[in-house]
Amino acid sequence: MIQVEPNEPTSWPDGTSEMAGWVRCRDWSATALGASDAWSPSVKAAVDLVLSCGVPMLALLGRDLVQIYNDGYRDLMGLRPAAGLGEPIAAWWPDAWRRDAPIFERVRGGETVICEDAPFPPACGGDRADHRFRLSYSPIRGEGNGIAGVLVALAETTGPRAAKRLGAIDGEAPAELTRDSFLLALSHRLRPLADPEAIQAEAARLLGERLDADRCFYLRLAGSDTAALFEADHLRSGGSGPSASNVVALCPSILQALAAGRPIALSDVEVASLLFDEERQGLAARSIRALLALPVLDSGRLVACMATASRTPRRWSDDEIRLVRDAAEQTWDAADRARAMQALRRSERQLRLAMKSAGLYLWSVDAATGRMEFSDDLAETRELPDHRDAWDIMRRIPADVASDEQERHRLAALAAIGGRSDFRETAPIIHPEDGSPIWIEARGTPSRMADGASPRLVGVGANVTGQLQMERRLRRKNAVLEGIARIFREALGASTAEELGRLCLAVAEDVTESGFSFMGEVNFATNRFDELSISDRGWQAFAMDDPRFPYRKAPVGLKIHGIYGRVLVEGRSLIANDPATHPDRIGTPAGHPPLRSFLGVPLVHDGQTIGMIGLGNREGGYGEDERKAAEALAPAILQALLSKRMAEALAQSEERLRRFGEASSDVLWIRDAQTLRWSYLTPAFERIYGVPREVALAGNDVRNWLKMILPEDRRTALKAIRRVRKGERVSLDYRIRRSSDGEIRWVRNTDFPVPGSNGTIAGIGSISRDITEERELADRQIVLVAELQHRTRNILGVVRAMADRMAGNTTSLSVFLPSYRARLGALSRVNSLLSRLDQHERLTFDTLVRTELGALGVDPDEQDGRVVLLGTAGVRLRSATVQTFALAIHELATNAVKYGALAAPAGRLTVAWATYKDDDGARRLRVEWTEMDVPDMPAPDAPPRGGGYGRELIERALPYQLGARTTYQLTPDGVSCTIDLPLSAGASAE
Repeated sequence: MIQVEPNEPTSWPDGTSEMAGWVRCRDWSATALGASDAWSPSVKAAVDLVLSCGVPMLALLGRDLVQIYNDGYRDLMGLRPAAGLGEPIAAWWPDAWRRDAPIFERVRGGETVICEDAPFPPACGGDRADHRFRLSYSPIRGEGNGIAGVLVALAETTGPRAAKRLGAIDGEAPAELTRDSFLLALSHRLRPLADPEAIQAEAARLLGERLDADRCFYLRLAGSDTAALFEADHLRSGGSGPSASNVVALCPSILQALAAGRPIALSDVEVASLLFDEERQGLAARSIRALLALPVLDSGRLVACMATASRTPRRWSDDEIRLVRDAAEQTWDAADRARAMQALRRSERQLRLAMKSAGLYLWSVDAATGRMEFSDDLAETRELPDHRDAWDIMRRIPADVASDEQERHRLAALAAIGGRSDFRETAPIIHPEDGSPIWIEARGTPSRMADGASPRLVGVGANVTGQLQMERRLRRKNAVLEGIARIFREALGASTAEELGRLCLAVAEDVTESGFSFMGEVNFATNRFDELSISDRGWQAFAMDDPRFPYRKAPVGLKIHGIYGRVLVEGRSLIANDPATHPDRIGTPAGHPPLRSFLGVPLVHDGQTIGMIGLGNREGGYGEDERKAAEALAPAILQALLSKRMAEALAQSEERLRRFGEASSDVLWIRDAQTLRWSYLTPAFERIYGVPREVALAGNDVRNWLKMILPEDRRTALKAIRRVRKGERVSLDYRIRRSSDGEIRWVRNTDFPVPGSNGTIAGIGSISRDITEERELADRQIVLVAELQHRTRNILGVVRAMADRMAGNTTSLSVFLPSYRARLGALSRVNSLLSRLDQHERLTFDTLVRTELGALGVDPDEQDGRVVLLGTAGVRLRSATVQTFALAIHELATNAVKYGALAAPAGRLTVAWATYKDDDGARRLRVEWTEMDVPDMPAPDAPPRGGGYGRELIERALPYQLGARTTYQLTPDGVSCTIDLPLSAGASAE
C-alpha cells in the first residue's frame, strides 16, 4: 500500500484528532479532488463532521470516491496512519468496491441506504470476522443540490462490545465503557423517538447519567440571543432547580464564547478568569460550582448548546469534553431530523388538502370488468359526472373532437388497462347534466395485485378546464410577444415600408388566426383613407377587375365610412362577427374577398388615431382574446413602420449628403470625438492632400493627417480639435505638404461639434478647402496696395511740383492749362501702363518711349526713318521713379513735336539707350536723345520757348529725385540730351 507523507500543513480542517492533522498535511492538489481551498463549503462541512465524530465514519468524495476517514474508522480497520487517505476506494478496497458498487450508485441518485446486521468488511478479517455492523450510506449534497460524495457510518450491533454498550444505557455501565460505545448507544436510544423535545430530553438524561453530573441541560437557541426556543434540563435524582436558560442568560461571557464556537470548561467558577463577579455570584446562587458547556454551530451561527454542571469543583477531562461535544452534535442532528420529519408530515397533510381543494381525485379501473372506483374527493368536487363505467366515459368524448383523437384516447385506455403502458391523456368529456365540455387530465399506471386479483389501472385525475384556458391565454400572450419580436426582426430586412407592412400583417394573421388583413393610414390633407399594405392572403383572395384597384397595388383615397370607418372615427377596436347585419355595413364590391367576420384595431400616435389594422375571416369569429392580442401588436407594428420611414428618410438624407460630398470641391469629414478617427471623408481629400482616401484612413488616421501638416502648424491644428471637443466652432488656416507632388498648400478648416443623442459631443465635423491661391492673391493685394500708396504719394508729389513750377513761369491761365493737361496726360498714361502689370512685372523703357511718342501722334515705325529707336527691348524701369522719368521723356517728345525734329519736315530724331554696370557694380541705363536737321535753332543762351519746365526737370529734378546724371544742350542741329539713371537689380532686358 502507498504511504502518504505529510506536506506543509494548512489551517483547515480544525480539530485535534490525528486524522485531522493528516488531512491538513495532505497535498490534495495531487489527487482527483484538487486543492482543498477550492472545495465547496458543503464538502468541507462533511469532512469536518467525519473527523470530529467518535463513530467510525468514512467520506467518499468526487467522481472517483476518494477516501477521507476519522480516527475511529482507522482504528476499526486496523490501518496505519493515513494509509489510503486521498486514494479512490476502488483502488484501495477492490473487494469492498465490487460488493458495494450498486449501493454507491443508489446513493449517487440521492437515496440513503441502510444495511442492518452486515458482516464486518472483509478486509479486516481477524477476530472481528464474526461481528455485525449497521452500515449507513448517505449522499453528501454539493452545490446546486448535486451529489458530491457518499458518507459511510459504521456501528457495531452484535458481539460483546455492542452488548456492553447497550447494557450501559440500562444502568449497567462497566468501567471500561468508551466514548464511542456511549455515542452508539445514544444513537440507538434516540432513533425511535419522533418528537424533537423528547430527543433533547432523553439526550440530556443519558449524558447526565453517563458523566454522573448533578445537572445536564440542552438548549436550542436563536443565534446569539439568550432566549431559548426549547430547553431540556436533567437534574440528578429528578430534583428541580432554576431554568437552564437563566443559567446561560446570567453569563454573557459564556454566551459570547459559545457564539464564537469555543467550548467552556470551568473546573471552579469561583476562580474562573472568564467570568465577571456578577456571573460567579449568579452561578453560585444556583449551586453551580463546575460547568462544562459545548456549542453547536450551524453555518457559523450558534443554534444550541449542551452543558453539564456539578455542585462541587470538578476537573473536566479531554475525553469528557469530546463526549459532550459529540453528544451535542448528535442530539442536534437527531432533533433536526425529527423536526424535518414533522415538517414532512405537515407537508403531506397540506398536500392532501391542496389536492382536495384543487379538485384532484384518485381512481382505479379493473382491467377485467372496466369498473371504476373513485376516491371520496370526487363527490366533493361535483365537477365530474358520477360514472362508474370506464367505457361509458370514453364514449362521452364530445363529437367535436376529431375522430382520430377519439380513437387515440380509446386505444391509450385499452393499452393501459391491459397493462402494456401507462395512461397519460387529456380529453374533453360531456357533463351529463348540462352538456358542457369538461377537460379531464388523467394519469394512470397499470398495477398487478399481489393476491392474484385481476390487474388494475391506478391513477389520479383532475378537471383542467380552467388550467387549459389559462394555458391557451398564456400561449396567446407568448405568441404576441414572439410576434412583436418577429416584427422588429423583419423590420431589419424589409426593403420598403409596404413590404414591412405585409410582414407585420402576416404576424397579426398568425396570432389571431385570421384569413386576410389590411392596414392603412388617414390622409389628413384629403380626409381620406390610404391603404399602406394588403396581406399576401388578402391578395390571393382578391379577384377584382377594376382599373381603379390594380392588383398588388394598395388603393388610396378611400372614403372613410363603413365598419372600418367606425374604427377610425371613434379610435376604438371593433368586432363584427356578422358584418352583413352590422349597422355600419356598406357591403363589399365584386371581387373583394368575402367578409364573414371582422376585427378592426386603431393605430394611435401621440393620442391621435392615424390609421388602423383590419383583420378578417377568422373561423368562429373574433373574441376578446383576439382583440387584446391585436391591440398588443398594434403599437409594435406602428413603431416598426414609423422607424422604417425614419430610416428611409435618413437613408435618403445620407445619400444626398454623399452626393453633395462627392460633388464638392471642398473636403467634408467627420471624426469620432473620442478616438478622432474619420468616419466620413469625401473624395476632394485626394485632390487637396494628394493622398488616396484608403491610405489616409488606414491605421492611425489622425497621425497620418498630422504628418501632412507642416511641423510649425501642427500644434495649432491640435488645439483647434481640443476646442471643438469642448463645444466651440473653430476656423483655422494651416499649411500641408501635398504628398503627390511635395507642393506646400494652404488649407482652411472650419471645424464644428456634432452633438450625439444624449447631448454630448459625439463627433467633430469639418469643411476643409484649399486656399493657396486666395492666400497668394491676398499677399499680392497687400503688395499692390502698398505699391499704390507709394505711387500715389509719388505722383501727387510730381503733380504738385509740376503745378508749382508751371504756375511760376506762366503769365496766364489760358497758357497754363493746355501745358498742364498735357503733362497730366503723360502721368496718366504711365500710371495706366503700371496698373496693367502683374505683381512682379515692370514698365520697360521702349514701351515708355513708344507710348509717349504715340500720345503725340508719332509712330516710329511709320516715319520713313525720321524716328530711329536704338536699344535693347525690355529694359525694366523702377516703378518708384517711372512717373518722373516719364515726364522727362514727355517733355523731350513734346518739345520735338512743337519746336524740334518732329516739327520740321526734314528733321530726324534718334533715341538710343543701353545698360551697363558702374564701378560699384550697380546697373544703370544711359539714354541719348538726339535731334538733327532742325532749322532755326535758338542760341544756346536764348530763353526757353516753352517756359523752360522740361529743361529744369531734366537738369535738376532727375538728378535730385532719381540720382540721374543728365546733360541738355541746344546744338545748331537740334536738342541733344543724355539721361543716365540707376536701375533695379532685375532691370536687364528679358
